[in-house]
Amino acid sequence: MQTVVELLEHIPSENLPYPPSSLIDELEGLLARHIRKMREAIPLYELPPWGQLSGDSFRVAYDAVIQMTMELFARILQGLRSHNAGTYEKWASLAAKRMREFALQVWSTYLGNNDSERDFDCFCQELDAILHGLLQQAITAAWIGHEAHYSDSAAREKARWESTAVPTAAFGAADVEPDTTGQLGPTGEVNGDAADGRDLGVAPHFPRRAAWLQERLRERSWSRHDLSRNGGLDWKTVQKILDGQRIREDGLEKVAIGLSKAPAWMKLTPVTLLDIPQD
Repeated sequence: MQTVVELLEHIPSENLPYPPSSLIDELEGLLARHIRKMREAIPLYELPPWGQLSGDSFRVAYDAVIQMTMELFARILQGLRSHNAGTYEKWASLAAKRMREFALQVWSTYLGNNDSERDFDCFCQELDAILHGLLQQAITAAWIGHEAHYSDSAAREKARWESTAVPTAAFGAADVEPDTTGQLGPTGEVNGDAADGRDLGVAPHFPRRAAWLQERLRERSWSRHDLSRNGGLDWKTVQKILDGQRIREDGLEKVAIGLSKAPAWMKLTPVTLLDIPQD
């Protein structure tokens, strides 16, 4: 069976807490606690390699392995360090694969001689659901933090620039009439329209569609980047929908395709273009 050190060996030390030994010690303690509880709850004569688990002991061991996996993986995700959400997602996804292998090794050690194919399939489905849910929550939080960090940086840079810029009134700009022609200016905006097509300061055109998509993302534990990857469309397009703005119909088709790629274990109904609200 893998050790905790082997479980983390794929993650660079700079992406782990300093010193890494503190996280390793904590994970070793979690692992030892669950193994001890499992052995205390199961009679000695039932333990492998010579024993045979009773039905009650099997359920105890099953639940213990699931709980152990949840706590270990949640702590690993919490311990990962990176200011870049893409880097965090890379190491977190690899950690999920390693954690799955680790959990299956523990299962094989304590339950391998007692499980049926049906029991093993049920365990794998529950294991995959737990790992996926924890992974998606962590990745979503990382991207939210990532975007907040760069938004704050942009705001600080804008404030710094404005504080050092020469007031436009000094050049007589105060005498210039506002542009009402609807022509594109040098910033790529059209009378309150952002360069990416969003209407600035205007009520959303498609509020029900925005609320509908927000709910579809929530039930999948997805971020806009997850939908972007699965549907093959730019994440900015996804954001425009969430902002209630208009996008082309081929973009809506990609949204339906992307949402329909949710993992099978979620048992969600495939989405078609007709399911997407038109207002």
